[in-house]
Amino acid sequence: MNTELTTVLSMAGGLFFLWTFWHVCLDWLTQTERNAMAKSRDHAVLLAHSIGQGFGVMAPWLVLRGDVVEYGWMSLLMAMHHGLGDSYVLVWAWAKWVRRVPELEDISWDRGAGLVHLAIAARKPGNAVIFMVVDQVWHLFPLAVLSIVMAALCVS
Repeated sequence: MNTELTTVLSMAGGLFFLWTFWHVCLDWLTQTERNAMAKSRDHAVLLAHSIGQGFGVMAPWLVLRGDVVEYGWMSLLMAMHHGLGDSYVLVWAWAKWVRRVPELEDISWDRGAGLVHLAIAARKPGNAVIFMVVDQVWHLFPLAVLSIVMAALCVS
């Protein structure tokens, strides 16, 4: 195997671990129960959480790269990505059209009805866990991409 590729992948694995740990600390440990429950209904809470998450998660990028403009753009992209995930519309769409959960069959998305029916569907054994896995895969995917990009930039 190409030694440069091996170096990039090894470094990316370490960066992904660190970025995932950082994300969990910022997303779960700094969020109150009230905000966690309100962000699915209150746009202001979701916006504040997403901006904080975007700029917070991207702090290692600023430290490693030192480019404030790059950091700003990357943080805004991460904030938009995080906000879309925390709106639960993606979990709802996946549950409705991919998993085909019966409780969502005749329900169109709106923040009220969509969330209520998603919560009802989550009461079924196994659904809550799989819904959370889908949500976290959405949150962690860009961190995997960022880890590979950062590792490639460091090696080159």
